[in-house]
Amino acid sequence: MYKQLYKRTPAGELLLHIFPTEGSFDSPIPVVVFFHPGGWTSLSPEFFYPQCRNLAQQGMVCISVQYRLANGGDITPVHSMEDAEDALRWIAHHAVDLGIDPNRIGLLGYSAGGHLALMAQLRGREGVPMAKEIILYAPPAIFSSTDLVSSPADLDTLSPERHLRQIPGHIHWFHGTADDIVPFAEAEHWVAKAQELGQAVILYDFPGVGHVLLSDSRALPVI
Repeated sequence: MYKQLYKRTPAGELLLHIFPTEGSFDSPIPVVVFFHPGGWTSLSPEFFYPQCRNLAQQGMVCISVQYRLANGGDITPVHSMEDAEDALRWIAHHAVDLGIDPNRIGLLGYSAGGHLALMAQLRGREGVPMAKEIILYAPPAIFSSTDLVSSPADLDTLSPERHLRQIPGHIHWFHGTADDIVPFAEAEHWVAKAQELGQAVILYDFPGVGHVLLSDSRALPVI
């Protein structure tokens, strides 16, 4: 694993934690880009190190993204979202150096990280590559954390529900029915609306499972 600068901000440098695959290949290989959870305010790219190591051993490049963490002041989840987009731009621009196929990008995000992965696709900003597969663990479809934004308008800017459109990637949405942080009904509503638009999206429900999907034995056999 090595770390690569992808962006400089007033709050400091942002790094990609890159796990090259083992062995050599005659053609570019897939890449999986990870966005960690933490309510936009905590945790780090190290969260997904075990998954990155595992997939790198299976012939994929894995990248865990550092993004700015909201502080209730001058840094908000809008900045986190912009960082996610810039990370994907950097990865696509350096595809040759990384040995990856920019047409075979996978995104994986958990909770706040799932929100960032999804928004990076829904907003469709210039230069942001479209992923082939998008794996989401319990992301919010409605952004309602008023204490983290600087303006009420940011709530719409950050809400996947407000940016609903069909995107090229296949979405796999994992959610526990007993989630008391991001209600399961929120996921059901968004997925149903997306399917009406023709979006390729599957909602995997886990009865009785809460928000901590990755450590619940009832969800792990499927995830």
